[in-house]
Amino acid sequence: MQWTPELLVGVNVILTTVIVLLDKVIGHWRDASKEQHEQKRQDHVEKESERQSDIEFLREEVKRLTERLADQDKRLLEYAQQAEAMSKRIRQYEDEMIFERRRSAWLETVLRQRGIKIPPMPENWAREEWQTTENSDDKKPSN
Repeated sequence: MQWTPELLVGVNVILTTVIVLLDKVIGHWRDASKEQHEQKRQDHVEKESERQSDIEFLREEVKRLTERLADQDKRLLEYAQQAEAMSKRIRQYEDEMIFERRRSAWLETVLRQRGIKIPPMPENWAREEWQTTENSDDKKPSN
């Protein structure tokens, strides 16, 4: 086979056509790749934006819960202080009751030793004493 000028021109046309078609296909692939890359980038930007908004929401939620916890801690501390004060008052009242019982027992012993009879205490004496002390603090029941 001989390479004639017409044959060379035909091969040249065919090769040029193939090159042009390959260029178009490669260009189409590049465009598709660019679009795909741009879509991936856009998806990434959207996901990152969602993550940032989620992170911000969670930060606000943590801040709100921390403040709420701090308020509850303050209230618990106040309750604990009130309970401690009440406990101290109860111990003080218990100590006073023990002292009064001992003093009463001692007085009864002294009076019995001296031969003085102690009349029985009325059943409602404690209730009357309580009402008397509630009604007026300056009035104290006599023993």
